Amino acid sequence: MNIAGVLLQVHPDRLDEVRSALDRFPGVEVHIVTEDGRLLVTVEEENPQGGTVLALHRLEGVLAASVAYHHFEPEPEGDKDEDSNDATITA
Repeated sequence: MNIAGVLLQVHPDRLDEVRSALDRFPGVEVHIVTEDGRLLVTVEEENPQGGTVLALHRLEGVLAASVAYHHFEPEPEGDKDEDSNDATITA
């Protein structure tokens, strides 16, 4: 699981447009919006490459995107296919 806190600086005239676009991204949640065009969002995604954060930066109206927080949790060992490494010995 990849979790990032991102501060977006958006052109104030495009704020509503960007806000609508953010609502269409899976795993993106808007927490704070200021009148001067700053938005604080969190991004949760399974892909550790961070593609969603890059896509947010490329949205029309976004002037800057800064990662303020990042956390990555690898897949727990128990979630892997446990039978794949088991050897069966028969007599």
